[in-house]
Amino acid sequence: MKLRKLVVAVAVAALGSLAVASMVRADDADGDGVRNSRDQCANSDLTSIVVIGSCDTGVPNVVDKRFKSKGGIPGCSIMDFVAICLATSTTDKQFEQCVKDVGEFFRDAGLIDGQQARKVFQCGQNLNAL
Repeated sequence: MKLRKLVVAVAVAALGSLAVASMVRADDADGDGVRNSRDQCANSDLTSIVVIGSCDTGVPNVVDKRFKSKGGIPGCSIMDFVAICLATSTTDKQFEQCVKDVGEFFRDAGLIDGQQARKVFQCGQNLNAL
């Protein structure tokens, strides 16, 4: 019985992957919903929830799809920016400020709310990885 459930689960997962793969357009290589010609983060991190280190924020990892002319950075997810913060910060304080700025950017864009932005910042404060 357990094996049957496993086989069914694998089949459902495979069909789901096939459906997702068939939905990815040729002009959107990373599947984030932004055409390659506009995409500022060509290989977006599309994990569903923002996780910083081992801290699960519970915040959806949304992608900015706004045009650059409207203040957007199209094709970049919150996790893309967190990765940039981690790669460019040399101190914990710089990282914390960078993650705070990311949360505020997505909040100001109306893509997450204030409470979600605070959760992203709080997890950034707890990383202490630098």
